[in-house]
Amino acid sequence: MNRTPLTLLLILGLAGLALAAPGLLPQPDDRGPFRTTAAQDGEPLGVGRIVPDLLLRPLEGDEQRLSALLKERRAVVLCMTSATCPLSIKYGPRLTAMAEEYAPRGVHFVLVNVADTDTPRDMQRQARSLRWTGPYLPDRDRAIRAALAPRTTTEVFVIDRGRTLRYRGAVDDQHGIGTSLPHPRHEYLRDALESLLARRDPAIGATWPPGCVVAPEPGVLAPPAEVTYHNRISRIIQDRCLDCHSIGRAAPFDLGTYEAVAGRAAMIEAVVREGIMPPWHAAPPEPGAPSPWRNDGLLTASERADLLAWLRAGLPVGDPADAPAPRDISPGWALGTPDLILMPPSLAVPADGPMVYGPQRVDTGLREDAWVSAIELLPRKRDTVHHALVYVVPPETGDARLLAVYGPGYSTVEFPPDAAAKIPAGSWLLVHLYAQPMGQRHGAGLRVGLHFADAPPAREVRTTAAVAEDLAIPPRVPRHAVTASVELEEETTILAFLPCLRARARAVSYEAILPGGEEVLLLDVPRYDFKWRPRYELAEPVTLPRGTMIRCRAVFDNSPSNPNNPDPDAEVHAGWSASDEMLLGAFEYLARPE
Repeated sequence: MNRTPLTLLLILGLAGLALAAPGLLPQPDDRGPFRTTAAQDGEPLGVGRIVPDLLLRPLEGDEQRLSALLKERRAVVLCMTSATCPLSIKYGPRLTAMAEEYAPRGVHFVLVNVADTDTPRDMQRQARSLRWTGPYLPDRDRAIRAALAPRTTTEVFVIDRGRTLRYRGAVDDQHGIGTSLPHPRHEYLRDALESLLARRDPAIGATWPPGCVVAPEPGVLAPPAEVTYHNRISRIIQDRCLDCHSIGRAAPFDLGTYEAVAGRAAMIEAVVREGIMPPWHAAPPEPGAPSPWRNDGLLTASERADLLAWLRAGLPVGDPADAPAPRDISPGWALGTPDLILMPPSLAVPADGPMVYGPQRVDTGLREDAWVSAIELLPRKRDTVHHALVYVVPPETGDARLLAVYGPGYSTVEFPPDAAAKIPAGSWLLVHLYAQPMGQRHGAGLRVGLHFADAPPAREVRTTAAVAEDLAIPPRVPRHAVTASVELEEETTILAFLPCLRARARAVSYEAILPGGEEVLLLDVPRYDFKWRPRYELAEPVTLPRGTMIRCRAVFDNSPSNPNNPDPDAEVHAGWSASDEMLLGAFEYLARPE
């Protein structure tokens, strides 16, 4: 049977075949699929790097620096265009509409003409036809092309107020060369802007933008001659570390300033070199392919190299003018004050000894069905809760349904805008809490924050799992493989994977066995670490046909060489105790609301 990796499945699903439109040049294979848009790896294309402080010279009006244009705004979108390219003409009205829509929200759109054959009269005619009120730049000196290396005349660049490139690529996937859909299936630019305005990184940082090919320029947001804290390292720390390493968050210390980073340089170098931090254990995508995970925390090769080189170079500070826009990471609720906060009873934890487990029940108090659009789980005291599983128990059936999983650094869940999880009226929550001794007696507790949707959603988020109920791991065995499966009873769109295992687990994977027998690798975690509980959220949900078997495989190490093993001489079975084991191959999927 063939085995197809998920990243390839996603790329093939986005790409299409079509005839090239007359007058458009063929594209080298290494620059993109050419005819249609597709997600790409943004890191080699400069996403996440600082953009030079470009001098913008419009057809009309005064010239100004990019930094000045960004001073009172949340973002600038530089839109490549041509007055004579068919695809630029098609997308022109859409850019005008988006510029008007996002202007009140602090986003400024700029047209940049990158077609050397367009005359000033062509450009003026295009601006009038579009009723364009923003700047229109003729890139006659090729300064913008030299800085950004746009690939086609439809490429857009989203730059935040710290001059960091957050997205580059297509506006959407409606039009290609010789192809056209009735409506876009993926609105990449809109998704990037909404993420940026919500203080999140876009799930997809780069796409191929079908259009008239622009003559290549040297360098694609090339790395600076000297890597400094302000022009490079601060962006890496901000994107990869601050969600945990901020005041009041899960990590024990803050990394929000140069002084804080410099003061822990030796420790940072050690954990980065060993691959301990950031804590992300899914296998990396194929070279050149985008990550399939919306919340991928893995350092890229260039991020790791730049960080280690900066540490070895003596921690140069650089120019504060190159600093990224500060992130608003306040202590407390990361998603804002929840609509409902539930507090299960505390669990008594001794000063020393093994991990402590306790099931806890809390009534929701809901008299009507509620639709949950986001969830946040916060320990009452940092460092006390190792992990927790939160279940909803409806009153009619009493069957517990997994709602969310907590682990340090993975405390929030936000569902798609048209989707929510249902909590039936009268339900209660069952919290399986695991707490760790911290040198003195304490009470460990979890706060469950629920955000409700304004109306019943178009799609319901549900969770199911492949479970190994008859788990039995022999004593002192270094590698014991276990498999659990569940069959999809209808066509299913999967949002995320939540593998739940314990101290003896060493690896876990999910595979889809399609009705025809083909095997598709959905998630591979070759170095599972039970201290972390990531929710592996897909950047693009995957739809699988009815009859597909979801198979979860795990490898357990019950030997004395496993430093986390509580008792290598015991035969281990499935159970809820901290010394028991578990293979819960949970995953979230979308369904029609009942």
